[in-house]
Amino acid sequence: MRKEEIINNVRERLHISQLNTMQERVCEVAMAGSDLVLLSPTGTGKTLAVAIPLLATLRENVEDTQVIVLAPTRELVLQTADVLRRIAPKVRIVTLYGGHDSHDEQRSLTVTPSIVVATPGRLLDHHTRGTLNLTTVRHIIIDEFDKCLELGFEREMKRLLKAMRGLKRRWLTSATSLTVMPDFIGLSETVKHLDFTRQEGSPLQRVSQWIVSAPVKDKLSTLAQLLLSIGMSRVMVFVGYRDSVARVTDYLNSHDITAGSYHGALQQHEREMALWRFAAGATPVLVTTDLAARGLDIEAVDHVIHYHLPTTADVMTHRNGRTARVDNTGNVYYIVGPDEYLPEFVDHALHYNSVTQCNSIVPHVAMLHFSSGKREKVSRGDIVGFLVAQGGLNASEIGRIYVADHYAMATVPASNVASLVTVLNRAKLKGHKVKITLC
Repeated sequence: MRKEEIINNVRERLHISQLNTMQERVCEVAMAGSDLVLLSPTGTGKTLAVAIPLLATLRENVEDTQVIVLAPTRELVLQTADVLRRIAPKVRIVTLYGGHDSHDEQRSLTVTPSIVVATPGRLLDHHTRGTLNLTTVRHIIIDEFDKCLELGFEREMKRLLKAMRGLKRRWLTSATSLTVMPDFIGLSETVKHLDFTRQEGSPLQRVSQWIVSAPVKDKLSTLAQLLLSIGMSRVMVFVGYRDSVARVTDYLNSHDITAGSYHGALQQHEREMALWRFAAGATPVLVTTDLAARGLDIEAVDHVIHYHLPTTADVMTHRNGRTARVDNTGNVYYIVGPDEYLPEFVDHALHYNSVTQCNSIVPHVAMLHFSSGKREKVSRGDIVGFLVAQGGLNASEIGRIYVADHYAMATVPASNVASLVTVLNRAKLKGHKVKITLC
């Protein structure tokens, strides 16, 4: 694709009128053909930065798999593929990741894709089975490369890179650097290092940091008071342990603060629904482990709360990077108990005086779950038409809609949602009965 065509699609489909300084520089360096290591804060648009030169250097009329994009999590795989598809709708792109039926993936590989976006484990599985030929791959991008290593994907990446015998370019991206770069990645001596982590105007400089003192060791009451002082907004609460996610979420919901849970022990379907409920505003508060500290592109997160204090500067960086994305501002709160001390790597934090603004945090929207999706030929347009014709809603009342392979979700007004579900379950979607539930 020509770069001009890609930039035009960025304007029209992503509604981004101008690239930022980092993205412009990456395009300039990457188009020269060098290996690249890009460090830039979370929320600065690294995915788009590498997507533009990647698509511009893609060879046309070649029926081989040319590019592999590796990412540590399913969520990041889907988000990266979404960006690529929106600015290059004619390029065949396939996603491979765990947590769903691999037979669907095998069917998607019957026509060779130009670009594969995958998690290391699932990509290696397809390579081992012989459903994907890696010898034609000329270009690899490893997104969040430090996280891939941290999650234990070194063995998989070694085998994958060894299988890519025709590899010419290696691009690595992250918000934090590695002390030592592993030899198996095979970066050339002419590799270009671009570090934008301390750039003027970065997200770190658009964040206000606050210290919240908890009078007792159990911080739950302090957290609830803090949330009620913040009011209705989009908030991520980070805890250190999976068990703590359930405990904190249950406490908040029992005190009229609508909260959702997100951690690695949840089923993939549950994790996906939790993220979509949060992004759509159906759960204004998301309680999560550090699994959500990177690799998620959720717009307009207003506040980040460290219920359990970050253990390292990198953990703090990735957690805080959930807010103040693109050109937005944000707030970060550190809840410090009586036996705790604020980590020395936290600076420029002021003491926060909590003043209650509301008595509850209850969203005005709800999320409906449909038992059919893409594989059943259900589209966003089908769902909008169904909700208007059968549910009596105006199109303007319908919020975000997400269609997965075998299910879909739609955001609707929370008022009278129970009666809406009853009415919809009596009707047919595209001539078929579909189970619709409140999720």
